[in-house]
Amino acid sequence: MKARYIVISFLIIFAISISFAYSTGITGNFYKAFSKTLSPNENIEQNITVRKFYNMTIRFRYSLDGSDLSFDDSDGTVILKDSNHEIDRATGIKSGKIYTTKDRLQIDSIKSVELLNIDKYDLNSSEVSITYYGTKAYLTILVAKKQGNATLQGYIIDDLTNQSLNGITILAYNKNADINSTSSVDQSISENGKYFLSLQADADGREYDVYVKDYTVVN
Repeated sequence: MKARYIVISFLIIFAISISFAYSTGITGNFYKAFSKTLSPNENIEQNITVRKFYNMTIRFRYSLDGSDLSFDDSDGTVILKDSNHEIDRATGIKSGKIYTTKDRLQIDSIKSVELLNIDKYDLNSSEVSITYYGTKAYLTILVAKKQGNATLQGYIIDDLTNQSLNGITILAYNKNADINSTSSVDQSISENGKYFLSLQADADGREYDVYVKDYTVVN
C-alpha cells in the first residue's frame, strides 16, 4: 500500500510539472548563467556571454569519415532546409568549402540540403552531419561524382581516295586495357561512313582507347 501511495504521488508531481511547463509557454534548452545573492537596495551589474553565432563551414565528402574534397565552383549553391521548407542558401565553393556565419538555433534546425549548379558532384544523401568545435560549426554534405552517358562518333575516311567507308568495325576499350584478354566496352560498324559509340563517363573524365579492326590507322 505504501509503495502504491509513493507511485501515485510521483505521478501527481510529474503531471503538475508538465502542466506548469506548458502553462508558462517556455520551451527549449536552458543553460545556467550564474547564481547571485541580492540584498535590499543593492544594484549589481552582471554581463552574460552566450554563443549565439557560429562560423559555419559547409564541406563536401564521399563519406563522413573521409577527407574533405577540394574543388572550386563559383556558381555552386547549397540550399539549407529544415523539416518543412528552405532556410537559407549559400553560394560559391572555394577549395571545397563555403564559409558563413549563422545562429545556433538556425544551424540546429537544418535537416537536409539540396545542391544547385555544381558541375562535378551529385548529392549522395540529403541528410547532413553537423558538429561543433568551440565557436565553429561544420556541416558535412555527402556527395558522389556525377555519372552519365557520353557519345563518340565520326566518319571513317580512306586515306588514298578520301571517301567515307562502310562496314569498318570500331571498338572502344578502357584506357590501357589488354585487348587480347578483355572485351570491348562498345563497338560500332560504320554505316554511310559514320560510326557511333555509346560510353560511360564521370565528372573527372573517363579515357578510352579506340581501335579499328583490320585496317591501319593513319595519324
